[in-house]
Amino acid sequence: FCFGGDMERALDHLMPMPVVVTPGEGALILNGLSVDVPTPRLQIALRRLLGRLESAGGLPLSILEEGQGTHFLMAVPAVVSNHPMPDMDESYRLSIAADGVRLTAVSEVGALRGLQTLLQLFDCAEGSWRLPCCEIEDRPRFSWRGMLLDTSRHFMQKEHVLRLLDCMEVAKLNVLHFHLANDQGFRMECETFPKLHEEGSEGAYYTKEDMAEIIAIAADRGIRVVPEFCLPGHSVSWQVAYPELSASDDPPTCIGETRGAFSIPIDPSRDATYAFIDKFVAEMAEVFPDPHFHTGGDEVNPTAWKENPCIKAFMDAQGFKRGRDLQAYFTGRYAALVAKHGKIPIGWEEVLHSDV
Repeated sequence: FCFGGDMERALDHLMPMPVVVTPGEGALILNGLSVDVPTPRLQIALRRLLGRLESAGGLPLSILEEGQGTHFLMAVPAVVSNHPMPDMDESYRLSIAADGVRLTAVSEVGALRGLQTLLQLFDCAEGSWRLPCCEIEDRPRFSWRGMLLDTSRHFMQKEHVLRLLDCMEVAKLNVLHFHLANDQGFRMECETFPKLHEEGSEGAYYTKEDMAEIIAIAADRGIRVVPEFCLPGHSVSWQVAYPELSASDDPPTCIGETRGAFSIPIDPSRDATYAFIDKFVAEMAEVFPDPHFHTGGDEVNPTAWKENPCIKAFMDAQGFKRGRDLQAYFTGRYAALVAKHGKIPIGWEEVLHSDV
């Protein structure tokens, strides 16, 4: 926020810079706000904005009855989507003039983005809040503006994830890429295979209740939550919980265990592996409403595959000459299971292969 600064300078320091910023004449002095807000989510978002102002400047800005304060109108259709989606319209128009503030958007999410622009424009000077008169038109350049949070390697308590969501809202980031399973820990409660979180996490994981709260709070900030459950590599926590998944006859016995540069992958040659993944994805697809589901696929060490006689025989029978060919086979089957349960599979660049 600006404190006793130049009003036009505030327009120059918006971040990210809106598509069109047209300065007006003078400033709007705020005497409380008389608000016209169409949805509960936006009402809460406005109160969140006012709380941030008070925390930053120590000067409260009250919501008053109609006609008693500066008029603030949100012209937004009252159609509400429970969860933000990849095709959400995030555009908005913000008008600040002598007669008040008007925020126009075609969706709740667009209005949420406009509120964050408004937040950056507030100036506290001479005992009152003020805003520079201006016209702003904005829409995002990129539809995926993500933060990757890897709690598998370094667990973060739920309240810290929620604080991150607040920071993402202010920065207008819209995707929390939530990396929940890796060699160092499996961080999501799974009722179908409970050993995953019981033995693969050292007790540090998110319950389904935790995740429902995280997803709901993210949605209130216009943020999607995309889970990542990495396979076939980076899967030691899976194998500690269920050794039968391992590509080695000597499976890892503690999470985080590596042998060589990277860890032992799971066995992609057994149908039982895919039956396991099928049931797992079915449960997780119910937990996460976003259409995307990240399958991982990075940094797979094929050594254990080549050293396992059964897997080597499978590769020979399939005509796979390299570990990458076997990984492509696995990627295709994992992706098909994700699609079966109504999700769009995503993978790291290592999954690129002519057969995928």
